[in-house]
Amino acid sequence: MALKGPITYTGYDSEGKAVATCTAVDANTLLDPQEVKTAIDAVVKAFNETLTNSMNGLRDLTADTDEAIVVKGTKLTDTVNQTADEIGKIPEQVESSFEELYQASIEAHDYIQTEINKQAHDAVQARSDVQYVEPNET
Repeated sequence: MALKGPITYTGYDSEGKAVATCTAVDANTLLDPQEVKTAIDAVVKAFNETLTNSMNGLRDLTADTDEAIVVKGTKLTDTVNQTADEIGKIPEQVESSFEELYQASIEAHDYIQTEINKQAHDAVQARSDVQYVEPNET
């Protein structure tokens, strides 16, 4: 998905002569979705590593005590493995939530850029000698 970018507007007088220009500020200076994505990736990586270490620690612990603890025919390993399997599903849920956050940052960026672009247009249009405004092609 391509992000919206800043637009440069040119205002022309009644003779078609360019008399004013204004370039909108780049919304990335206010909210950069790529920086959001980089931060999310770092958090997800750290979270996944911590979770993996915890699951492995649980499994290692039960390997030593498996024969010692049997409740109603169920070994501790069985319960721990089931718990570890459920814990293993958490990263997918977390990543999904963070993906929603990233998408929201893109939407917010584009909204901000649209508003800033309108301000640049309006700044050119506000001049008394400007008869019409056009965006410059990039």
